[in-house]
Amino acid sequence: MLGRAIVLRAVAIGAANVADDVTTSVVCSKLSDFVFGDQHGCALRPDGTLTCWGDDTYGQRSAPEGKYHQLTAGTWFTCALRDSDDSEACWGVIVR
Repeated sequence: MLGRAIVLRAVAIGAANVADDVTTSVVCSKLSDFVFGDQHGCALRPDGTLTCWGDDTYGQRSAPEGKYHQLTAGTWFTCALRDSDDSEACWGVIVR
């Protein structure tokens, strides 16, 4: 069975102030807990691993390996709680 496709479309402004369309399709088959940042998104697979797509300029879609739950995302970062010990894992750029 094929899953539904979700399309993430964003406009990125380059150095020359020219807009580039960025379109990414993600096939969804029982994905849950979708979160979105400025130009990226992540979701949980049924086995607790993550899938992320979109811009990765700041590492915001480069999740550490492992199983997670309860995702959140900001402009250039994503965070999740690890299944193993409920500790927080974040990746990308977090401005504090």
